[in-house]
Amino acid sequence: MKPGSNSANRTILIVIFSCLAFCCCGGGLLAYFGYQSGTAAAKVDGEFIEQAFRALSDDGYAFKESQKYFTPIKGEIKQKQTEVALDAIKAKLGKFISLGSLRGSYMKSGTGGSSHRVTFEARFEKAEATLQAIITNPGTSDQRIYSWTLNSPVLQ
Repeated sequence: MKPGSNSANRTILIVIFSCLAFCCCGGGLLAYFGYQSGTAAAKVDGEFIEQAFRALSDDGYAFKESQKYFTPIKGEIKQKQTEVALDAIKAKLGKFISLGSLRGSYMKSGTGGSSHRVTFEARFEKAEATLQAIITNPGTSDQRIYSWTLNSPVLQ
């Protein structure tokens, strides 16, 4: 084969397209398995969040049994502010019923540990809301809800 001949060009093109096809298939498989892993992790996170909010709600939105699920609140003033906020949530939304469907998830790992940020639809007695939570050390005995946010038209 001479350089520049049709068969040399064809061979080079076949090799290039084969490599591209192999990379695309590999990338697609990685994306698929990453998605499956993320969905499974988000389901476990949802179960943990549901247990935490059920304990929080069943406890009258107070800090007894529910605190094993949340990052501890330090300081009397912060605890009092949180109790006032929880009372307002209870008055406007009512008791927590259940989590709805997953709306989004983001997983992060680093030298300081790992965390998951998940967003779910949430059902309460009086209204529905969007609940976003950050879970630190997910899947371990040290997992805690680091922070959470509720968005609902009745809270506006």
